[in-house]
Amino acid sequence: MPYGNVSEPSKRFAHGLIVSVQADAGSVLDTPQTIALLARCAVANGAVGVRIEGSVKIAAVRAAVDVPIIDQRRMCREEAADIRQAVEVGELRG
Repeated sequence: MPYGNVSEPSKRFAHGLIVSVQADAGSVLDTPQTIALLARCAVANGAVGVRIEGSVKIAAVRAAVDVPIIDQRRMCREEAADIRQAVEVGELRG
């Protein structure tokens, strides 16, 4: 969903819940239609955003909800990069 201002989604996220809608691979729930239905349920119950994995599922969810969608795979790559950087500068301790 396009936003006129980049900070607008951040404002929506600041006071709400982002729900990760996932299903185990091969599960009967692991279909784009089911993930979209679960995302609709989450939004109907107050989610301000959803985290989805896979371009086909993201497309199905995009057609079903009007909240921001976070691509789980992209987010995981970015989180991994942040963690590697923190380790390199000694910010994380075991």
